Parts: sequence; C-alpha cells; structure tokens
Amino acid sequence: MHRIDCPNMIRLLKDEPERCVAASWNSGTPGNVIMDLDVIAQDRSGLLADVLGVLAAEKRSPMKLEAGVAADNTATIHLRLAMAGNSDLERLRAALMRVDGVTDLVRGGKSRNGGRARNGASA
Repeated sequence: MHRIDCPNMIRLLKDEPERCVAASWNSGTPGNVIMDLDVIAQDRSGLLADVLGVLAAEKRSPMKLEAGVAADNTATIHLRLAMAGNSDLERLRAALMRVDGVTDLVRGGKSRNGGRARNGASA
C-alpha cells in the first residue's frame, strides 16, 4: 500500500496502471488508525510491566498484546493500538525507546523474528 505521492506509486501509475487499486480504511474511530507495533528489547525482569506503564502514561490501551522471548534473549512485545497519526506514533515511540533494554520499535509487526517469539504469551 502506497500513498498517492509515493515515488513507487507514481512509477506504478505511469508504468503499470492495471496494478493500481484505490484503497482506504475505516478504523471505526474518527481520526484513528489501527497499528501493529513490535517492541524489540533485551529480555529482563519487569520489561513488560515497564512497557505497559508507558502505554498507561500515554493513555493507550492495547487492543492486542503478545509477548515472547527468542533463544538469543531478545524479547518481542507485539501491540495493536489505535493511533491518531504520525505525531501520536512518534510520541509513543520516543517514550518506548526510553524503556531500559528497548532497542527498536517496528511498525507493522514485522520484526526480525516475524513478530513471533519463542515461548510466547498473549493477552
């Protein structure tokens, strides 16, 4: 999916217009978009509580949460959240990146282990 002003979209419209389809989505809440995010961190005691504390401070309630730890001790916390836009996402990203041990925040739930960690738990 590309924005209409994306260079890839401009090229596709010119070279292969038959591959282009108009799309939009309705998140059910005016102004909000549902996003999947993976918080990647080194596992430690209290990590999940700290991430949930950031969500609470930002007044975000996850629609979905799944957490697990891979063999290399990398924790992946998959979140589905309603976000008002990029500024909302950037504020949350900055807050989550301040959590001890967090190394990355991947939008779309496409972390290096596919969003599925070994020994996963979900809520």
